[in-house]
Amino acid sequence: MLDAVCLAGRVGAQQAVVSDANTVFIEEFLKHHGIRGLIGKGISTNSGVFTEDGRLDVQPYHTNQASPHGCSLCPPNMCKGSIVEGLLAAPDGGEDRAFDRVIYIGDGGGDYCPALRLRPGDLLLARDGGEGGRKFGLRERIEKEEGGPMACRVVPWQKGEDVYSAFESELVGGREMAA
Repeated sequence: MLDAVCLAGRVGAQQAVVSDANTVFIEEFLKHHGIRGLIGKGISTNSGVFTEDGRLDVQPYHTNQASPHGCSLCPPNMCKGSIVEGLLAAPDGGEDRAFDRVIYIGDGGGDYCPALRLRPGDLLLARDGGEGGRKFGLRERIEKEEGGPMACRVVPWQKGEDVYSAFESELVGGREMAA
C-alpha cells in the first residue's frame, strides 16, 4: 500500500486522505513512513488531540450533532461522500473538473457513499475478503446495490500488492488524477 502512495507521488498524482480514523493516528502514520509530503490535497478525518492526562480525545469531523451532514448512508460523525464531492469540485466553481479521474481505495461501509459519487472514468478499489470468505462493508454494500449501480469501475483488492498493481496500471498513462 505504501508503495502505491509513493508511486502516485513519483508520477505527480495529487493525493488526499479521507478517513474515519483521527488526526493523531493519520499524521503519525504518514510521518512514520515518510510519506506526509505526498498528501498534498489534505487530510479529512476526525480531530484527535491528547489531553493533559495522556488520553486521546477524538471529536467528530462533522460537529453539528443535531444534523451533522444529512446523509443517511454515513455515520453521524462523517460523510465521506460530501468530502469527496468537495475534492472533485472545480477549484473556481466553474465547469472544469478538479481531476480527470480518481482512484479511491476503500474497505468499510463508510466508503460506500463516496463510491457512489465517483464518475465513469474513475476507479474504485474495493477490499475483498478473498477465498477466506471475510466480508468487508464496502463490498457487501456494493453487492446489495443499496444506492444503485456504481458509475465508476470497481476492482477488488486483497493486499497492498493488488493496490500497487492497480496504481501502476492506471498511472502509466500519466493523466492527472487524485489517489
